[in-house]
Amino acid sequence: MAPAEQPGLRRIDRDRRGHGAAVPHGRAPDLSARICIVAFSLAIPLLAALVLLNRQEVFRRRRARSVPVAIAQVAAQVCAFGGVVAGFWHILWIAGVAMLAAGLVAVAVHTAGYTRLERDQRRLLAAEGPGDGEP
Repeated sequence: MAPAEQPGLRRIDRDRRGHGAAVPHGRAPDLSARICIVAFSLAIPLLAALVLLNRQEVFRRRRARSVPVAIAQVAAQVCAFGGVVAGFWHILWIAGVAMLAAGLVAVAVHTAGYTRLERDQRRLLAAEGPGDGEP
């Protein structure tokens, strides 16, 4: 019996052809999958660098205030969110739309809460007078 005619070998060969993980059946990933992959490939190293920077900030007890850090923070958050939305979109487009809408609402809620807390903190410090508050 020739090797190609053996039942076990034919099954193994057939199984091997269909397991391309992110590249199903030898085709390139669709647009949403490519966006997801690229967005995460940008976000992950940026977020890792920001975690390391945060550890230094905690150790030194001060924040790093520089333009590259601010740009990295925004880019990492946008890429991570874009990757999540594109990943959900790749699975089911309505899930991607829902994630996008929920993300926009979450940004609005965070912005409103942050603005309110900062305004209240300034009022509290102004009421205490100079020198009475924390450094």
